[in-house]
Formats: sequence, structure tokens, C-alpha cells
Amino acid sequence: SCEGFATEVWSQMQEELIALLCAMMNLELPARAFGQRSPLAEGLQRVRGRSIAHSSGGNTLAFTFSTQTMKRKTKASGAEGKSQNGLVSSTKSEASSGYSQAVGACIEDRLRGIYLLVGLYGPIQGLIKHVTGRIGEVVGSKENEGQQNSSRILSFLEDHILEDFVPTVKNDCTNNLKVSPSALDQQGDGATSYRRAKSRETGRASATFASNGDEAKPFISAVQQLVEFVRVFPSYASHFSAITEAMLVNFLSLSGKWTETLEGELSSKLAFNPSICSIMSREQQAKNLLSAEYFLLTGLKGSKEAEQQNGSEGESSLTGELQKLRPISSENLFSSTAKLATMSNMASNMHYLVSAIEEFVASIGKNAVSAYPLEGLLDLVTRLKIKIGLILRTLRLEMKIKLLTGTQHLESFTAVENLGCESVSNASGLGDDCPRYVLILASTLGHCSETMYPLMTKDHFDYVFGDTGSVFPELKVSEKDQKLLQGEMKNTRLSRWFA
Repeated sequence: SCEGFATEVWSQMQEELIALLCAMMNLELPARAFGQRSPLAEGLQRVRGRSIAHSSGGNTLAFTFSTQTMKRKTKASGAEGKSQNGLVSSTKSEASSGYSQAVGACIEDRLRGIYLLVGLYGPIQGLIKHVTGRIGEVVGSKENEGQQNSSRILSFLEDHILEDFVPTVKNDCTNNLKVSPSALDQQGDGATSYRRAKSRETGRASATFASNGDEAKPFISAVQQLVEFVRVFPSYASHFSAITEAMLVNFLSLSGKWTETLEGELSSKLAFNPSICSIMSREQQAKNLLSAEYFLLTGLKGSKEAEQQNGSEGESSLTGELQKLRPISSENLFSSTAKLATMSNMASNMHYLVSAIEEFVASIGKNAVSAYPLEGLLDLVTRLKIKIGLILRTLRLEMKIKLLTGTQHLESFTAVENLGCESVSNASGLGDDCPRYVLILASTLGHCSETMYPLMTKDHFDYVFGDTGSVFPELKVSEKDQKLLQGEMKNTRLSRWFA
């Protein structure tokens, strides 16, 4: 019948498609494929004489629809040669590799594998819809009957998504992204595969492990891929959600090792202080640029508690609290801008990781109703924001403390010239009669801002350096010296805050 013929043709097409997919993704051909054939199927196989030709660079490659077909043709050709010559040929006739040969010529070995399913899944679904629709038009069958006739290719896809693709993604996103300090370079250069092309750090201590701030990048890339996987395979969103959560747990456990080498200075200690954190959460810079989650602390109820406290001390209150710490020595400051650059880079990469995860969560809502609870993943995102907030507070406090230390001699404290900045020189245009401390402040601000700017997001940079010029009156800097600083900052990244 017409219906039986159309169904049988589609069945054979599915077998050929499965054979092609196995060759492309380096999978074993299912045992049931090409196992039992009806007389019609065998007849179709015998009369089909055409092949697909692929031309590239002037070289034409012809191959048959399946390995099994090519083997039969090779055997027939060999038998015919024997009967014509009456002799057994001494040259062994080898079967062509069929699809494997064609795929090998078109796709590099390193690109073949289960991940090709991401690009193939949509077109295959489109093919199934088109063919079943056409069959339905010819034989008058219903759409669900067409889907039943496609059960072989659908089962193949579903089996390999669940049994091969998802486990591969899980392994690559969890096990393969685990980077322990013992596996890293022992000279303190961090993971060589994630190392910056040109490091700003010229004199690192010979620690077992030192961060360069790029550790989040492979995790960002992985989450972005998971967003695409959810779009292509919405039915498996729960699996990808669990993988993302496990990956983020892994990242947070490793980030403790990366950040511990950046702690110990006065600014990092103050960033943990609940009172200082509460004050900083009420600054205008924080309200304009950061969310409340960046100011949460373990043991502190968070910015909600800070908002409930009376008063609006803001910047002046922070400066007042820091002034209580004088006199401050150079030992209390970060010794170079290298660590500041690392922290800036780390905070921005963590920010991009947060953005990628938030995009992933949004994709879950758009593409599928996930049975997997997302509360745990969202809690981990909050923990990540807390880490970012800690780094940003440390950087903002460090710059405030540098200014405070460089001007404390104006109130009878010991003068400090070493503010942890490597390039303080007389190259500026302030003149020989300019006070030494003004030169040091201008050079420190200029060098730190230029070093950190390329590594930070705009909001992070504005939070750390914003309203820098407004603090000098509280530090007893004379109007004359303020004008000298203002003139020196005109052509720097900080010019808008010294206008």
C-alpha cells in the first residue's frame, strides 16, 4: 500500500541518519540498526545506485549511504572480478568506510564527538517534522501516527542525550574544571592555561599558589555553553541546572584558595568589619552602583539592618572611622599595585560569572519548566556577590587609606611617603616648588587608576574611585594643594571627580 511504502522509506531514512550520526559523533552503531530487513527494504537497498558526492578544493569524494551498503557492493565487485578472470586475486579487497570515510574527510577528528549533537538536534527535529508532515499528507495519517513512525530516530536521540551527552557535560563542567593548588605551577604563577599573556606582577612571593584573577573565565565559558544547551534541549533543563549548581559549588570552594593570598592588609581586614560594612552600604556610591547583596556578611543580617539604623553618615562617617586608625604606616598598605590589579580582575570576572548564571536561570524560565529547584543555585549566586562585594570594599578602602596615610602628617602624625605604588616620580608638571606629598598623592592615584581601569567593569571602577576628590577637605589639605592636585588629575581617569 502507499502508506506502507512511505512508512518503510522513512524507516530506512532513519537508519541511514542514525549511521551518519554515529560516524559524526564517534558512537557505535546500534545493534538493531541494519539488523532485520523486510523484502521491501532489501529491494530498496539493491536498486539504490546513487551516492552523495562532496567536492572540496577540487577533490571529489563519493560515498554510499551506509557502511553496510558499501561492504555489500565491495563483495559483489570482488566476486564479479573473480568470475571474469577465473583466478583468485592476490590483492585483498577492503571495504570502504562509507560514512566514516566521508565524515573523516569533512570534519577533523578533534571536532567529532557527542557535542556535535548540539548543532544537529534542531535540524533533525525539523527533518522529522517535515517528513512526518509530508507522509501525513500522502496517506492521510494523523500527526501522532507520524511521530510513532519516527520512534527509532527519536529513541536514538533521547538515549544518547541522556546516556552520553549529559554525562559528558557533567564531567567537563565539574571534574575537568577542578584546579587544585597542587596541580598548579609551584612558582606562584597560577594555572598556566589561564594565565594572562602579560602579568603586571613583577615580584611575587614564592607562595605555593598565587592568583592572577582569571580563574573564573573557564567557568564563565562553561555556563554560557549551558545556556545554549538549555535552549537546544529544554527537556533536560533539570540536568543542566544540577550541573551548574555543582560547578558553582566547585568554584566557590576553589575561590577561597585564590583570595586567601590577597588578605592580611588593613583594608581587607576592615572590609570584613560589620560596622565598616554597614557604613559603606549607606554611601551614595554603593546605592548608585551596587545591590544590597554585595554588603552582606556572615553574622550580619545585611544591608537591611544597615538601612534600619538611624543616621546618614555616608562618606564623612567612613573617613571619620578611618581617621581613628592613625598613625598608619606603609606596612598596613598593599605593597604594590600588582595585588590591586589581581583583585580588580578577579572581581570583574566573578561579576561576569554572576551575569552568566543569571542568564542561565532566565533561560530556564523561558525554555522549560524545570523540576529542579533553583533556590540552591540562587543562594550560591548570592554567596558569589558577597565575595565580589568584599573585594570591592577592600579596593575602595585601600585607596581611602592611601590618601589618609599620605596626608596624616598635616595633623602632626608621622609622614609616610611609601604608599605601595611603584612609579612615583618627578615627571609630572607640578613644578619643583610643589609639596612632596602632593606629588606622591598625584602619582599614586594616577598609577593605581591606570593599572586597575582595564581590568574592571565601569561600575566597579566608579565605586572604588568615585568622589575621590571630595575627601581632601576632610584630610586638611589646603585649597592651594587641592588645586595642584586638581590640575594634575585633569588628564587622568579620575578627572571627573576633581572637576
